[in-house]
Amino acid sequence: MRITRYRFPKEMPIRDCYEAWTKDDPDRDPFCEGWTEDELEDEWREHVTNVRTAKKFLRKFGGVAFTEHIDRDGGCFEVTPIEAKGSNKGTAYGVKYNQHL
Repeated sequence: MRITRYRFPKEMPIRDCYEAWTKDDPDRDPFCEGWTEDELEDEWREHVTNVRTAKKFLRKFGGVAFTEHIDRDGGCFEVTPIEAKGSNKGTAYGVKYNQHL
């Protein structure tokens, strides 16, 4: 299984992180829209997403994106970084998930 994560840069204000994420999300949740900067927590800095969105945010905001590869036992056996340019080989189908078999 693959889990792709994107982290906004630390220097980006948390309100901007929230707005960028919800603007891109078609299922926008207006729950936090009236919150102040102090009420929005650091959990808005990192999101589970797909590689396409992670690359888009990397180009636009910077930050860090990576794919965690999880084996059948639930452990993470490899983390591959995602770059804004290139094919990002190893983030998708080239990884063997049945290493222990």
